[in-house]
Amino acid sequence: MIPVTADTNAVYFHFFFIGALGSIACYVLARYIFQKEKAALFYTIYTFFILTYFIYGFSSLPTFSFLTFGYEPLNYLFTAGLINLVFIFYFFFASTFLEGGKRYPRLDRIIMTIIKIDLGIWCINTGLSFIVPGSGIVSILHHVIFLLIIGTAILGTVAVIRNWTYLEKIFTAGASALIIAGLYNLSLQLLRVYHGASFHPFISSDTMLIACVLIEQFTYAAALGYKSKVKSNKAIALERAWIKELEANKRLQDQLHASMLKYQEKLEKEVKERSDEIIRRNNELQQEKFQKGLEEYKRAAFESELKALRTQINPHFLFNCMNILSSFIYRDLKEEALDFVLKFSRLMRLVLENSTYHEVPVEKDLEALKLYVNLEAIRYDQAFRYEFHIDPELIKGDYKIPPLLLQPYVENAIKHGLGNKESGERLLKVNLVLQNEQIICEISDNGIGRKKATDIKIQSSGNPHRSLGMAVTESRINLLKELSYGSASVDVIDLDGDETGTLIRIMLPVN
Repeated sequence: MIPVTADTNAVYFHFFFIGALGSIACYVLARYIFQKEKAALFYTIYTFFILTYFIYGFSSLPTFSFLTFGYEPLNYLFTAGLINLVFIFYFFFASTFLEGGKRYPRLDRIIMTIIKIDLGIWCINTGLSFIVPGSGIVSILHHVIFLLIIGTAILGTVAVIRNWTYLEKIFTAGASALIIAGLYNLSLQLLRVYHGASFHPFISSDTMLIACVLIEQFTYAAALGYKSKVKSNKAIALERAWIKELEANKRLQDQLHASMLKYQEKLEKEVKERSDEIIRRNNELQQEKFQKGLEEYKRAAFESELKALRTQINPHFLFNCMNILSSFIYRDLKEEALDFVLKFSRLMRLVLENSTYHEVPVEKDLEALKLYVNLEAIRYDQAFRYEFHIDPELIKGDYKIPPLLLQPYVENAIKHGLGNKESGERLLKVNLVLQNEQIICEISDNGIGRKKATDIKIQSSGNPHRSLGMAVTESRINLLKELSYGSASVDVIDLDGDETGTLIRIMLPVN
């Protein structure tokens, strides 16, 4: 180290320099204490070691020679150790300040390796200084350490320039000042080796180093202040953004609250409407259930009434047939009476069987009707002829009709239409056809017609009463309409022209 002349100006200048470094160190330390900036802590330690190095080196100030006891190896250990500590904490400051671990990870690893190499060389050189004091290899290794430090500073500066932000510009300015001081000191040492003791530079290496260190210190202090300001501005911006986000969230919350209230009102309205609908539907179901029960009750009543009417038909048949049988017995026609009894018993069995059902097959009902007509023909001594025309589909398709529904109309045609006819052919026709999902039953006679038959009734009895069978049958048809034959109908047609007579057309829907 080159001693500095201890004149008054030098003392003032050195005190000014030390005071400036101390002030900067205190300022940066205060930043660390209040703002907990890690870069400020490393920079404070770095400044402290620079300050120690210069205080130790200034001959115009009290020295630390008592620490080394005037022994050169200890002096080298102390000064070289300070230089290495300055270099290490400068690197820690630069890495933390520029966020090297995140932004320059590769450079960070390279510099850490150089630090390890530098510390290794320093340890070797320190050992050599104790073993062979004043050896040339110690001086060479000392210059190697110095070159490593300058080379690392240049490498870091070049790498930082590639990412040229404002902070990198400030850092590069401070690092450039240190690089210039180091290169200037190295150049002076080489020139002294070449020119010898006669070489006197215009600016001493210590003066250049002090000036560059002051530039670097003020630059980095300003950089720390700027970074703190940027950080503060970011914090303010984040706080404003956070406040803005809170306001937006508040507006969104108000909107959601309004939407929830609106949705709740809508939901309550829908629930009320749905509840009203459920109540209405429940009432309808109750009403339907009541109507269904009422209809079932009516149906049961109708069934009971129909059954009662069918039981009324049976005595009516019996009454008419007994009249026929009594006429045979009265006339002593035994064979005819026996044949009549057999047919009558067959008819009664069919009537009893059919009357227990609501519907019977067409074929079975016609079997009973044919037996009845045959017995009536016997009664009238075959005075009339009869024909049955049945649609084959009604037999094959197993269609059904109410039992004994046609018999009263056939009886009425024989008794009042054909029975009162005095001359000419007497013909009874029974036709059943299937047409348009309806069973059409037609009973026709070529008798005297309804008007003349009514006149005869009035003349004979004075009262044109209706037959019991016809009245019962009309009641049955009305009840059948209430149950399952809603479109059932009976038409009575007078036949005019050459052949007078009556046509009964009964139309039953197919069930």
